[in-house]
Amino acid sequence: MTEYFIDVIDDARLHVIAAVLDESLNNERIFAFAGPFNWNQAIDAIKKVRPDCKADLKKDENEPRDLSKVPNELGAKLLKKWFGQDGYKSWDQTVKENLEDV
Repeated sequence: MTEYFIDVIDDARLHVIAAVLDESLNNERIFAFAGPFNWNQAIDAIKKVRPDCKADLKKDENEPRDLSKVPNELGAKLLKKWFGQDGYKSWDQTVKENLEDV
């Protein structure tokens, strides 16, 4: 099963931008999705960050990938404009930062 992710910091920043910083966003829908991921990608990212992980993480080689395109460009532009980032944080960076203090 494919899901979509966004880093929690990017999500919080977009809420602040929409609520307080950018007055031009009136009744604007911001699709705050950095991108799709599936369980296989999650396993790969965890093993990359924690190669010593002993958990029995089994991949499904037949797991489908979602190839649909979500119109998430506005969120990326807003993150660049207000916080100077190059769009959304990547999947690997998000997983790494979430596992750093575990």
